[in-house]
Amino acid sequence: VWARPIQVAEGPCDVRISLYPDNDQVEYEVSVQTEDQQPVICSQGRLFPEHKGLPADEPIDIEGVKKRCSRIKSGAECYTYFENQGLRYGPGFRPVEELFYNKTEALSRLKLPLHLRPASDEFVLHPTITDGALQTVAGLLNGENGGLYIPFSLGRTDFLEPLTEECYAYAIRTGNGDLGTYNIQLTDLSGRVLMRMNDFAVRSAARP
Repeated sequence: VWARPIQVAEGPCDVRISLYPDNDQVEYEVSVQTEDQQPVICSQGRLFPEHKGLPADEPIDIEGVKKRCSRIKSGAECYTYFENQGLRYGPGFRPVEELFYNKTEALSRLKLPLHLRPASDEFVLHPTITDGALQTVAGLLNGENGGLYIPFSLGRTDFLEPLTEECYAYAIRTGNGDLGTYNIQLTDLSGRVLMRMNDFAVRSAARP
């Protein structure tokens, strides 16, 4: 759960990541401190190993999805929209090259920026590619409903195979309500599923 954003005004901000082992799982918290040194939790969740191999998903028909998604935005158009809403991504967090979407599904082509590639082997799950997958859903919602939406919660993430520097993120709407929930699959360029993120939910950035 992303409970609240980490706000940085002037100068550095100390962020604490705490891990709490509990039998076969680890609980984590990401927190900052208030002016009176009280901790404020910004994100929390659980990590646990899967001792048995996870079942593979059926490959995604990339070209079939593109045909169903008649609306298309370039990466530049996506980030221009985000910036107009007050969300300014730096050069290290602009992996979306192209976005295809309709009312219920979205597909983005992601590419790790060149200046980040020399150190990409240091990450099991690169934050730029992960954020690009989440941006895929935000782009779909912004394209349909207007306004800006930010991550709120994620039910489960399964790592099936190492992520590639170029990949696709495919998101489908699964829940009810105005915003719903989404399942996201990250695939290689052929459509082979490398990672899945289930029950991802967003909320309006205007929410207090």
